[in-house]
Amino acid sequence: MPDASHALNYSLSDAVALANPSTALLGTPTSTTSTITDDDAPPSLAWQRRRFRAAEGAGSGLVTVLLPAPSRYTVTVQYTTSDGTATAGSAYTATSGTLTVGPGATAKSSAVPISNDTASAGAETVQLSLSRPTNATLGAPCPPG
Repeated sequence: MPDASHALNYSLSDAVALANPSTALLGTPTSTTSTITDDDAPPSLAWQRRRFRAAEGAGSGLVTVLLPAPSRYTVTVQYTTSDGTATAGSAYTATSGTLTVGPGATAKSSAVPISNDTASAGAETVQLSLSRPTNATLGAPCPPG
């Protein structure tokens, strides 16, 4: 799980006064550690949209991943492009890397370079993939439609 366990340390020292006038001495051990396991489910990370659109002459298309709410942990995810009907090297530049959503944030974007080729091919597609999230799970694009 992404959340680390948290340790609480309790220490007892000195003599403990009892209800009657006598005192008791501490035995060993005089301290212990209790572990509180964080059982919160990790957030679900997903593309902001099922389909991103960009004009060929725009130079790049911006793609964004979202968390449903801020996390107190740094969330990372690997992303990569691959050919749909568009071909890397002529219609766009193949791109991959790591998107990092910092603590308290809910989104991170990256640009996919688009080439302004002269071929009349109509609308073309590029596949976008997410993988290997840390401190999150992969979810469905938001909104799912």
